[in-house]
Amino acid sequence: MGDKTGIEWTDATWNPVVGCSIHSPGCKNCYAMPQSARMERMGVAKYAGLTDIVKDKAVFNGTVRLVEEALDQPLRWKRPRRIFVNSMSDLGHEALARTDVFQVLEIMHFAYWHVFQVLTKRPQVLFEHLLAYEPKLKSGCVPPHMAFVHVWFGVSVEDQARADERLAYAKQLDEAGYRVWVSYEPAIGPVDWTGWEFIAGMVSGGESGPQARPTHPDWHRNTRDWCAQHGIPYDFKQWGEWRPTPGVDVFCHGPKGNARRFPKSEGISMLADGRVCMRDFSVAQHARRIKERLARTDRAIEVDAIALADFTASIKDPDRPTDNPTGYQWLYRVGKQLAGNLLDGQAHDGFTRACAPAGRT
Repeated sequence: MGDKTGIEWTDATWNPVVGCSIHSPGCKNCYAMPQSARMERMGVAKYAGLTDIVKDKAVFNGTVRLVEEALDQPLRWKRPRRIFVNSMSDLGHEALARTDVFQVLEIMHFAYWHVFQVLTKRPQVLFEHLLAYEPKLKSGCVPPHMAFVHVWFGVSVEDQARADERLAYAKQLDEAGYRVWVSYEPAIGPVDWTGWEFIAGMVSGGESGPQARPTHPDWHRNTRDWCAQHGIPYDFKQWGEWRPTPGVDVFCHGPKGNARRFPKSEGISMLADGRVCMRDFSVAQHARRIKERLARTDRAIEVDAIALADFTASIKDPDRPTDNPTGYQWLYRVGKQLAGNLLDGQAHDGFTRACAPAGRT
């Protein structure tokens, strides 16, 4: 919990609940798992017992708890803020008691001068909690959705399967009058957003962290263009660890650092369907491969012959719709800071501005 955060689309984080469990592929490298384990090692009691070590990695074990001393924090923040709710958990988690969810909803209801940004991978559970909470609001003569006009209920989507799985529940939230947005992060597969035209905002981005998976530029371009077509505020948050490049970082030049722009980085060529055609090793990786006799030439490249053949065939097709119909793209693992947050050279912060509290941008 903090009044400052590195998350680009919010001003502050509020964690009245901690703990979670892996729910879908997007959870695989969740930053909150090692962070919770680190906080436990530092002696922060509320994070005790939330993770187990599995194959040398901290993994949420399903323990979820309400942090009562944190509940009233938004009431004590007098300056209006965008507040990300539960950056270290999921308000829709199945293990969280409904009475605990009600306490969080009540604080959001009364702290009306803020904008709250909720994000869940379990929209069906969260919707059921909201339905159960409505009688409490009606008893005070407040229409349920009007009580939460300053709350943006976000649904996390990472690929097409999760988009299909969560669409119906997101629609239920919208049809009940709640404001719904989507976080397409980490984007680990392409998504056709047909049917999602009702949403009020979209954020997309790649994955960061030591085990980050690459994200294809076309996935974000298509999302950006779809949002523009439907008048939906859009943010591109980040590339994550992997940066798109115009081409391979000096093909066939072997383990000489001065021959490469990113000598310490490994690279991949990727198709828009997510397949990897080729892998380009870093200078150190390739030198090690030569020493271990895993490579016998100065070509620091591994090839997926089938994916590469599909790409080659596509560009030889005289009837191809574009010059690059398979979306062949090189990316290098250069780190989050160097990769940046520009999509086709432009920053996108429409969602962040759309959900600013009154009087702020």
